[in-house]
Amino acid sequence: MSARHQASKSRRVPATAGAVLRQFGATAHQFQSLEYTLANVLAQVFGPGPTKQTSGQVRKEIEANFRKSAGTLRSELARVLGGTAPLVAAVAKAVARRNFLAHHFFRERAAEYSTPQGRRRLVRELVRDQRLFFSVDRRLLLAYRRWLLSHGVSREEIDAVWPMALLPRKRRRG
Repeated sequence: MSARHQASKSRRVPATAGAVLRQFGATAHQFQSLEYTLANVLAQVFGPGPTKQTSGQVRKEIEANFRKSAGTLRSELARVLGGTAPLVAAVAKAVARRNFLAHHFFRERAAEYSTPQGRRRLVRELVRDQRLFFSVDRRLLLAYRRWLLSHGVSREEIDAVWPMALLPRKRRRG
């Protein structure tokens, strides 16, 4: 890529403090979506084991999970899947990144926040974090979908409830 094209591309990334804050909010929202999925998946897929639960029991388990921190949910996932499972590693990476954003991002990036070039870098960094969180959320949703299918829920029932933008199906060639 030429230096001219790179410079042009760099200028397209907003350099305002507002752009950084908007991306920070969007990143936080994307992690909350992941955390919501993790709480649901732990309650239903990796939850109580072979014991059949009523919908009320599942709802209570989900509500209990919503009161737990992301780190606690990650630990529970590691316990049920085994600490070396790829999904556990992906969730651990996302939780670590979320913790950095929540506790260190603006303090450690204060100098970058003060210049247009630095703010562009921050926006790009936050967009990468959004992609990470979306990717991990999607992996959790796919695990959940597989579990639902293996427990007799039809594709049509799943498709009626789930946002298919998150779970694109393979296209059939016809």
